[in-house]
Amino acid sequence: MPLNREQQSQLRDAMEVRRRALMQEIHEDKERSREDNLGAVAAPAGDAGDESVADLMAHLDQFDATRDMSELRGLDAAQRRMEEGSYGTCEECGAEIVFERLKATPTATRCIVCQRQYEKTHASPATPTL
Repeated sequence: MPLNREQQSQLRDAMEVRRRALMQEIHEDKERSREDNLGAVAAPAGDAGDESVADLMAHLDQFDATRDMSELRGLDAAQRRMEEGSYGTCEECGAEIVFERLKATPTATRCIVCQRQYEKTHASPATPTL
């Protein structure tokens, strides 16, 4: 059964709340990054260990920002699908994406069956990134 108006409203509200939270996180991360960079310029040169820790922290900050921006783009795409009337329809098989899945993952574009298949066929071997 397609999403009713109340379900759509709940999902739209949840996406907007998450969108605002992401925007706040991105803003705070940007400010913190500026402050960290200014502090690094003013700080005395450290040893190689200090430098590697600073590099690691910078990479983690970059990863957080990339993840947040990706989620934000996903929310924007979900809102566009909602406006177009295709929200809640699986992009693979055309079946309905159940309300409970959309509540848990409002940016979902596949039903559970298609998502499982996608993850099996597109899985990459685990490789360390740090």
